[in-house]
Amino acid sequence: MQQVRSHLEIADLVVKHFREPLTAQEQAALQAWIDASPVNHRLWEQLQQDSFLLQQMASLPDEDKVLAAWESLQPQLEKQPGHAGYRKYAAAALIVVLLGAGIITYLRHAPVSKQAAPLAAAQHMPAVIVPGNNKARLLLGNGRVVELKDSLEQEITEADGTRVKSRAAVLTYHNNTAAAAPVYNTLETPRGGEFRVVLPDSSVVWLNAASSLRFPTRFNGTTRKVYLTGEAYFEIARNKQQPFIVTTNGIAVTVTGTKFNVKAYPDESYINTTLVEGSVQLTQTAVAGGKPVQLQPGYQGVWEHRQIDVQEAYLEEALAWKNGLFVFRSEPLGSIMRKLSRWYDVDVSYTSAAVPALRFTGTIRKYESIQKVLDMLELTQKVTFKINGKNISVAGSTH
Repeated sequence: MQQVRSHLEIADLVVKHFREPLTAQEQAALQAWIDASPVNHRLWEQLQQDSFLLQQMASLPDEDKVLAAWESLQPQLEKQPGHAGYRKYAAAALIVVLLGAGIITYLRHAPVSKQAAPLAAAQHMPAVIVPGNNKARLLLGNGRVVELKDSLEQEITEADGTRVKSRAAVLTYHNNTAAAAPVYNTLETPRGGEFRVVLPDSSVVWLNAASSLRFPTRFNGTTRKVYLTGEAYFEIARNKQQPFIVTTNGIAVTVTGTKFNVKAYPDESYINTTLVEGSVQLTQTAVAGGKPVQLQPGYQGVWEHRQIDVQEAYLEEALAWKNGLFVFRSEPLGSIMRKLSRWYDVDVSYTSAAVPALRFTGTIRKYESIQKVLDMLELTQKVTFKINGKNISVAGSTH
């Protein structure tokens, strides 16, 4: 009950925030909740976005409760028509739902309207493009698939006795017994998803959108080996006696304890390994006889055209996705749109083969609406965009 009361208090503050100025004490309470965790901060940012509110209200799982909530909200919305009325009550209902309390009758004293709920109309609207969020799926050793979300707490016991927990968008592994053969799990993020996993050795991996990481439930033997497709940021627990190896389709990254990012998407022509702290060794797996390459902090190893080139890294750009940003530094539009496609789950087409080669520089939060990102690019007067559902057509500007 205490947790529910806390959720309701926050929801009340959200309603008041969109309706009138908060007192200093109320503002401090709301800010304390926002700062309490990255999940709260992200949710607060998303509540400022109309597209997020609309999509979430249209996709809540329990339709009866959603409709009942909307019926209770309808008289209030009629009193304040338009954007402001919709936002403040939708945000309040959503924050209760997303915090896990469910839609409950905190507005039960409002009269019930018999008019059709706005949700019914929203369900017939065109697809809304919203930023990605914390979601993934876990493939267990027996083939079972478990859907993971930041608002859903789960605990699973694997065949070897390993306890797997998912809470607040973090997957953790705990094993207390020895086993001869570990079980392999695969964590997969879809387009528009990201997730974090704490591996059995306490190493932490942040998995970007449209990526997968295959790993054992316990690290036996002389090495700790995982298999990556896509992009991930690693903070590896130090163990010189048991090197950690990240294998992709092209290179193997060997470390004993360090922080680094690996980008290895199948639709890119290269594999980037960016070292933040410590030391890593890059070894080509696709080419026989290649010499290992040692990286130092602040440098990047780029595997392309069957060779590894070392260059100075721009850490802000390389780690932007993990820090909630898009950072473009004279980046080809084709590369930019691939990032947007993975994060916003959209398909992209071009009216001319020359358009993807156009280059752009800029920084924007990745939790903004995609329209804000596209508007930023259009300000250069180099390119224009047309959105049709979840398809984006890109053309060179005629200016």
